[in-house]
Amino acid sequence: MSSVGSWSRLRRNRMAMVAAATVIGVVVACIVGPWVMPHDPSEQRPWLGAQAPLTRAVDAWQENRLMVGRAAEVPPRAARAEQLSVTFSESTAHDYAITLRRGSIAGIQLVAGGQRLKELHLDEGSLHLIERNGELGADLSPIHLQLGEQLPSALGDAGRRFLLRHIQDARQHHAQIHLNHGTVESITIDEEEHQRLVLSGDAIDALYADGRSLHTWHPLGTDTMGRDLLLRIFHGGRISLLVGLVATLVSVAVGVLYGLSAGYLGGRSDRIMMSIIDIFYAIPFLFLVILLLVSFDRSLLMLFIALGLVQWLTMARIIRGQALSLRNREFIEAARVSGASHMSIILRHLLPNCMGTVIVYATLTVPLVILQESFLAFIGLQVELADGRALDSWGALVRQGMSRLDTTGGDRWWLLLFPSLAMAFFLLAMNMLGDGMRDALDPNLRGSTAGGQR
Repeated sequence: MSSVGSWSRLRRNRMAMVAAATVIGVVVACIVGPWVMPHDPSEQRPWLGAQAPLTRAVDAWQENRLMVGRAAEVPPRAARAEQLSVTFSESTAHDYAITLRRGSIAGIQLVAGGQRLKELHLDEGSLHLIERNGELGADLSPIHLQLGEQLPSALGDAGRRFLLRHIQDARQHHAQIHLNHGTVESITIDEEEHQRLVLSGDAIDALYADGRSLHTWHPLGTDTMGRDLLLRIFHGGRISLLVGLVATLVSVAVGVLYGLSAGYLGGRSDRIMMSIIDIFYAIPFLFLVILLLVSFDRSLLMLFIALGLVQWLTMARIIRGQALSLRNREFIEAARVSGASHMSIILRHLLPNCMGTVIVYATLTVPLVILQESFLAFIGLQVELADGRALDSWGALVRQGMSRLDTTGGDRWWLLLFPSLAMAFFLLAMNMLGDGMRDALDPNLRGSTAGGQR
């Protein structure tokens, strides 16, 4: 079969070409994206929290330290400037523990110091419910709470015991910081000289470096720890693509060698080897993979081996059928007569004639492996590094997004939608590309027309 003819048929299949462009685009974005974006996928900014798509935020760390004579502990773009202009706010906050009994307020206690109050009347500042994940809810002020009275309707779903945080009106300050190659030379706050300035990210209202506003843009929003979601999708794609590619190569290597050997040897050897495959097919391999990951370390190597050894059975059967149809062909007989060894015949004569089938099946195996890895990550068996840090693949991001669809965070739809779309588009494109390659490499489809229609 002519490779030129196969390529021509593949190019006429518009859906396959669109799928190929999609696959290439996703792969390039996942590889290049984390390098060109100014964020670090592991950098957490809890003060920023989960922000909706198209959000702009001040480019600041969780804690920003400036001390005269020392290197500025601020983001890189700010550290490279000669002059920083910062507008920040100082506010005081008090937490109150509220206890209910039979729907009525049974206790009001100031957390700092433990002072018990009979009533809580707040008109100034803002009052927020502290949610279970530590984030602040919407502003509830003004509000009035008194022992023995019913809870206001705004707090109807808070539970039997909850915390409220009262934030008093903040005072705004302006600071000017002069830097010399990243070292702080002077700090001026409201026209007064200071030796040090420590600011949390949530206290900074505006930050300018040499007159330019320093902010970050998050087109797909951020997660609950303030990490850029688009960058996390790119980084998670790296993990999913790596698992899909390496596990597929493992399954191809084992399955092709096993299938070619069984088909070439034929007879009793073939029957025994195929019987072994039938026995393996009876084993629930997904549960075996889960058992391996639970019993041993959840490293990338273990995941490659586990998923790769699950997928080789089908490859072995397909290649075995190809080898059976080729084992008695003239070029194989000529190789035998010339004294070629069995391994030489398998690798130099049978394998090249089965490469079309191998390529097609490998293309269709990659999305299957990614889907299986995503399922494992979804149930909590995500891959870990040697130091115990989890690697968040697409499946792990989907699981994290699902965990936010509850009564306290159901509005964070972007955490589930965008990782799901990224994985779905790639898997669909890979399957369409595999189908197109199968049609192009199948000699029975020489009459195919554009778009894959016969």
